[in-house]
Amino acid sequence: METKDINQIRNALKDPNALIYVLATEELKKIIMNGSDPVIASLPADASAMLLEGKAMAVESKMILDWMDGKIDIKNKKILDLCNVRVFRDTYTVR
Repeated sequence: METKDINQIRNALKDPNALIYVLATEELKKIIMNGSDPVIASLPADASAMLLEGKAMAVESKMILDWMDGKIDIKNKKILDLCNVRVFRDTYTVR
């Protein structure tokens, strides 16, 4: 990823109007279903269910910034490494 793209992502994450969500990859869904990984198995049941159903789970932007900077704890790093991150921003105003 280019520096320009990384900077755009960081700016989007710093936007107070941005909503940040994670979606499980197919790999994460398989790990959840197998229940063999202790870190993944420690997810709350409702979070696991949301991810298995393909639903987006809201997260704080600070968590994603810490993950990008390598400052996040190992448990959350492992989970986020197996997710797709989506940032939704207000791009227009309806009068």
